[in-house]
Order: sequence, then C-alpha cells, then structure tokens
Amino acid sequence: MFEVVAEERNGKSHAIISESKGGIVSWVRLGPASVGLLIEGLNQCVKDGKDGRWEKGWSEKWRLYSLVREVNRAGSFVRLGVTDMEKR
Repeated sequence: MFEVVAEERNGKSHAIISESKGGIVSWVRLGPASVGLLIEGLNQCVKDGKDGRWEKGWSEKWRLYSLVREVNRAGSFVRLGVTDMEKR
C-alpha cells in the first residue's frame, strides 16, 4: 500500500511517499522542485498511453531522482528511485 502526504512548510510544498509491505516501511521525502517534477512525470506517463519504457531524471539538493515506467508480463508499473549523493 502506498501513502502520499503533502504538506506546506515555510510557504513551500513538500511530499512524503511511503510504502508498507510485509511489516517494512520505505519512504522518500520530496522537496518543492521534486513535487512538481514528479507530478509532471506521472501526468506524462498517463497521457502517453503507450506500453513501453519511459524515463525522466532530475536532481535537487544533493539527491538524484529517477521516475521510470516499465512493462513486464503483469503490465505497466512506475518506479521512483532516489540516490543520496552525500552518502555515495
């Protein structure tokens, strides 16, 4: 199950996306620039309507983000990846 929480701090939008599976919770916090780029990427995936691979990448405050749509036997899915450049 996924949960998306949007909030405003100091006049800027932030979002936290979390997934709970098998008692383990994974989450990612998105800053103001990334919230807009994530929504833009999701809209593009939905409007595109084609099956096949699609990828969008961006960076914000020492983090690299990637939004990927892929297809397998079960169908299409979207994956959000985050790399923390400070810990690399």
